[in-house]
Amino acid sequence: GAVLVVLRFGVSSYWMNSYWGGSVAALGGALVLGALPRIRRAPHWRYAAAMAAGIAILANSRTFEGLVFSLAVAVPLLLSLREKCARGERVMRSTVIPLAVLLAMAFAGMAYSWARVTGKPWLPPYVLYRGADAIAPHLLWQGLRPQPLYDNADMRLFYTRWELYGYYQAHRSLPIDLARKAAFYWWFYVGPLLTLPLLAVPWLWRQRKTRLPLLLAAAFSPALMVQVYHNFHYAAPATGLTILIVLLGL
Repeated sequence: GAVLVVLRFGVSSYWMNSYWGGSVAALGGALVLGALPRIRRAPHWRYAAAMAAGIAILANSRTFEGLVFSLAVAVPLLLSLREKCARGERVMRSTVIPLAVLLAMAFAGMAYSWARVTGKPWLPPYVLYRGADAIAPHLLWQGLRPQPLYDNADMRLFYTRWELYGYYQAHRSLPIDLARKAAFYWWFYVGPLLTLPLLAVPWLWRQRKTRLPLLLAAAFSPALMVQVYHNFHYAAPATGLTILIVLLGL
């Protein structure tokens, strides 16, 4: 069973290792996810450093999906640290301070980089670019922007035809759009073969130790469903989580 999982995700990694950077976001998500049970079991600054590195990678690769994934992981993490504090365990030095310091350094570097490009430390270059060139938004509840003047015929065609078509298609029928997105991600990350282990999800839900990955997947899914567009690398932060659930099902 494990061999089948490796083969399946090995094929998927062919598409992930592209200029879209899906493998980078998958690495960040795996670091965050892998650090979570280790910190809950035995807090240590090394695990906090791994989680901080994963969050920083997500913030610089798949910002929106990485934020949702990190917030989902933060809930069980904070609950666990709260319990340890109540029992008198020292978690500030082992987890909280290293995590806070490393994240502060990472985001300070990001803010400096943004300021050098956009002139504002709180304005990412991608946001500036979308606001200047794009008409259609990324999220379903956002409205269309006024059409700018394009100095390139191909770019005008891309923004006024291709992207607008995707926007209207997503709004034409939300249930159909959600089903289309679910089928799209299912085919790439799971497929028919690895759907068989997922039949064990009801039994995984009954066990406390295996319930958390399912809750994380449920918390992450809306990040994909509320977007106008969809592509394989959008869900890359949850690659490790998908592999974990499949292996638990096996």
